[in-house]
Amino acid sequence: MNEEGKIFTGPRPYQPNANTVRGRSVRYPQQQSKQRRWIFKFSLGILLICALIYGWLKLSNPDTLPIHNVKITGTYTHINQNALRETIMPFVQKGFLGTDTTSLQDRLQQLPWVYSATVQRIWPDTLTIALTEQQAIARFNTNTLLNPYGELFTVDPSTMSTDLPLFIAAPGQQVLLWHTYQQFTAIVAQLGLKITILGLDARQSWRLQLSNGLILLLGKVDPAQRLARFVTIYPQAIANKSAAVNYVDLRYTNGMAVGLKNQNMATN
Repeated sequence: MNEEGKIFTGPRPYQPNANTVRGRSVRYPQQQSKQRRWIFKFSLGILLICALIYGWLKLSNPDTLPIHNVKITGTYTHINQNALRETIMPFVQKGFLGTDTTSLQDRLQQLPWVYSATVQRIWPDTLTIALTEQQAIARFNTNTLLNPYGELFTVDPSTMSTDLPLFIAAPGQQVLLWHTYQQFTAIVAQLGLKITILGLDARQSWRLQLSNGLILLLGKVDPAQRLARFVTIYPQAIANKSAAVNYVDLRYTNGMAVGLKNQNMATN
């Protein structure tokens, strides 16, 4: 410092900082308030998370919200009651919130004779299950069944009805056989007969068996037309001796071959 031409070189006098008091930092009330708010929010967040975890663990406990009612709706005759119970119970034992309805629905749809299943929870203690049973319209290759949607499904052979028609063909042709069966059924209905077996071989040749045991060989060319011709001829040429006839071969342009159970004969 220069004063009246003199220079002073001694230590500079101490000047306290605005934020310190005697060498210590000073926190203003505004800074302290922000810090307290941040600590409060952080603590509240931790407390909330802990409360949510505790609440979820508590509610997930099967003893907290047990399932007291299981309601099964739908009309069915073939679905096994014991199989239903064994499938449902492990899921029910997990409680209302612990029951995985999607997994239970998938498991139910894997049971024999179950076409579809819908599972819902109804607060606070009920599980509803809507079942739709498979509808069998025909047997396909002995151990498989066909539903009206053209889908094949497998069940215990002992639960299959022998009254269903039997379709014999390569896999993948079940829809064709069902449509053909309906067409052929309308034709033979004029005779008061039904089709019990309908087959399509590897050469695409049709054959069928009627409810009176008679076998018809239709071939692969205009099978419906050949069947209609048989219906026209049957009352006069075959009806009175049908018990002795084994098969009728309609693969002829202007006639048919009749195979008797003891011998064969041709009819023009």
